[in-house]
Amino acid sequence: MYLMYIDESGDPGIHVNSPTRYFIMSSIVLHELRWRDLLDNLVDFRRHLRNTKNLKLRDEIHATDFINSPGDLKRIKRHDRVDIMKQCIDWVASNSEISVTTVCIDKHNRRSTDDVFEFAWTLRIQLDKFMNQTTI
Repeated sequence: MYLMYIDESGDPGIHVNSPTRYFIMSSIVLHELRWRDLLDNLVDFRRHLRNTKNLKLRDEIHATDFINSPGDLKRIKRHDRVDIMKQCIDWVASNSEISVTTVCIDKHNRRSTDDVFEFAWTLRIQLDKFMNQTTI
């Protein structure tokens, strides 16, 4: 069995005052037998960031807030926050047992009757079917 974590970014609504042009759905997939090892590895990585960049273990890393509105994270220099994000991307890329996929919907030319949330899920499911067919 595989475990999947899905997170959304942006507003799924299509109206003139929508705060975002894009609706994004990203997922991380891993095998159930690997989750404990990956969690231990992730905790070690977060400890490394705590020890080298002063990032608390409970601090969340959200790119927009992390860079543009750091709040309490102002205690960490901007170039170090950027480096933390790079290290996070490198950590994910270095773990071959993690699969990352993203669906991005540009809402700019969509009809007001379109259900962006449902469309994103439909694409997400089709992506899974495609990946299952092409996996060797």
